[in-house]
Amino acid sequence: MNELITSELVDLELSARTTQTASRSLAERMVAAGRVTDLEGFLADLAAREAKTHTGLEGGMGIQHCRSKHVTAPTLAFGRSDYGIDFGARDGPADLIFLIAAPLGADDDHPKVLSALARRLMDQEFTTALRIGHDPAAVATLIRGEAGLQTAAAGPASPAPASRPFRIVAVTSCAPGIAYTYMAAESLQKAGEANGVELVVETQGSAGFARLDPAVIAAADAVILAHDVEVREKARFTGKPTVDVAVKAAINRPAALIAEVRAKAERGEITAPAGARHPWTQPLPDFGTRLRKWLMTSVASTSVADGAVWLDTTVKVGLALPGLVTALRCRVRSQRSSPAANGSPRYPTDPCRPPAPLPNRPPRPLLPRSSTNAPPMESTMLATPVDLDQLTGVWQIDPDHSEVGFCVRHLMTRLRGAFTRFCGTITVGDNPLWSSVRAEIDTASVDTRNSMRDKHLRATNFLDSDNHPTAYFTSARIRTKDGRYLVEGALAIRGQVRRVTLDLFLLGVDADVSGRTRAGFRAYTRISRSEFGVTGHVPVAGRRALIGDTVMLELEIQAVKDH
Repeated sequence: MNELITSELVDLELSARTTQTASRSLAERMVAAGRVTDLEGFLADLAAREAKTHTGLEGGMGIQHCRSKHVTAPTLAFGRSDYGIDFGARDGPADLIFLIAAPLGADDDHPKVLSALARRLMDQEFTTALRIGHDPAAVATLIRGEAGLQTAAAGPASPAPASRPFRIVAVTSCAPGIAYTYMAAESLQKAGEANGVELVVETQGSAGFARLDPAVIAAADAVILAHDVEVREKARFTGKPTVDVAVKAAINRPAALIAEVRAKAERGEITAPAGARHPWTQPLPDFGTRLRKWLMTSVASTSVADGAVWLDTTVKVGLALPGLVTALRCRVRSQRSSPAANGSPRYPTDPCRPPAPLPNRPPRPLLPRSSTNAPPMESTMLATPVDLDQLTGVWQIDPDHSEVGFCVRHLMTRLRGAFTRFCGTITVGDNPLWSSVRAEIDTASVDTRNSMRDKHLRATNFLDSDNHPTAYFTSARIRTKDGRYLVEGALAIRGQVRRVTLDLFLLGVDADVSGRTRAGFRAYTRISRSEFGVTGHVPVAGRRALIGDTVMLELEIQAVKDH
C-alpha cells in the first residue's frame, strides 16, 4: 500500500493567501507524486465539495476533502502557511493545511488511519509539533503516526468515582464521516473529563458504527447529538434531556454543550431529539456501496465531486500588538550591529508603564511550562501614539537595529551576551484575535566578547551548535495580565521543546529618515537551561555552580514595514 503522505507531499512554507491557491499548490504536489492524473479535473471536484460548507475549524485548522476519479491512490498532502488562510472559522485564519484525496474505490485500511489523524488534531502537543517542525520528512513521519504520539481511543471516560457522576451519551457524525465525526468525539470526551462528567460517544462515521450499549443509554442523564447528517436510530434517546447541534459545535464549544444539557436535566426539561437536518443516504448494493467506501477513506461526500481536507493551523509565534495579532516568520539572516552607542541601557530595570489591554481569546493548552517562567524584569513603555491601522501588513526584522540578548549568573556576578544572527518577519493581519510569530536564532552566533568562552558555549554540553544549529520559537496565544502582554509559545533549543511566556511591550511606530515605517518591541522571559539539555556547570545540591541555571532572554526588536 502506498504511504498516505511522504516528504514530497509536505510544504512547510506554503505561500498561498487563499483557499483556491492553497488547494492548487498542494494538488500540484499530488500530480508531481503521481497521485492525481488531471489537475484541473481534480480541482473542479474539490471546489464542488468546498462550495457546500465552510471547512475551517477553531484553533487555526481548515479541513477539506475530495473524492475524485482523477485520484490514483488515497493521498494526504500537508501545507503550513506563514500568513494564515481564511477557511471560514469564527476565530480567524488557519495555517496548518491538510488536503486529503481519494479515488472512487479504496481499501478499507484508510478509514482507521484517517480517523486516528482526525482525533490527533485535537491533541495540542501534536499540532504544536506540526507548527514548529522544519524537516518535511520528519513532519510526514509525525503525521503518519510513526513518531510516538499516541491517539486516545474513543470510548467511555475514566472509571467513575465513588459518588455517581453526571452521565451523558453523545452521537457525532458528519457528511464525510471521518474528520469532524472523530474530532467532535475527542473534543466532547476531553471536556467531559475536565468537568467530571462520565461521557460516552457513539461515532457514526465511515470507519464503523458501534452502537451504544442500551444499558449505557438507560443509565444516562442526558444526550448530546452533534451531527450534520441524520442520527441513526434516534428513538433510542427519546425521553431524555437533549442538546441537538451541528457537529462543529461539539468541536468548538464542548464544555458549553455539556453545561447546557446539564442545565436542561436540572430543570427536568425532557426533549425528544430533533429531526435530521440532512437526509442520510442509505448504502446501495452497487454504486452507492462504492461511494460509502469512499466515505470510509475519510474524504467523501455524497457526490463524486468532493473537497479535500485542509488542516490549516497558523504557526503561532506571537508578538503582541495592541488589539492586533502578529506573525513572525523568519526570512532574513544578517549580522547584528554593535550595541547602540546612545547611552541607553541594554537591559532596563525601571518601572513598567502598562500597555492597553488586548482582546481576550480562549486559551490553548501548550507544552510543559519551563519551571523558571517567573515574571521578568519590567520595562519602560514609550508614550508614542500608535495608529493601529499603521500596523496592518508585513514587517521585516531589521537585524542592524535589533538585539537578542541573554543574562546568566557567573559565580557572584551576571554575565551578558547576545546572538548576532537571527531573522524574522512580522505579519499583522486584519483579525484582532490572532497573533503568530516564528523566530529562528543561529546558536553558533553566540557572542559574550570572549572567543574562548564562546567556543565553550557552542560545545556539546551547552548549545551543541554542530548538531543543533538553530533555536526556534513558536507562539500559541497572547493574553493580558496586570496590564502586561503575555505571549505564550513553544521554545526549541537542542531539540528540546518547552513552553515559555514572554513579557512583551510595543514601544511605538514611527518613520525613519528614509520615510520607511518602523515599529519597536521589547520582550523578556526566563528559562531553565537544564530543561533544554544545556547541562554544562549545572548547579549541584550542596555547592554553588560556576554558572547559574536560570537564563534571562531579553529582546529589542525593530521592524521595517514592507510597502
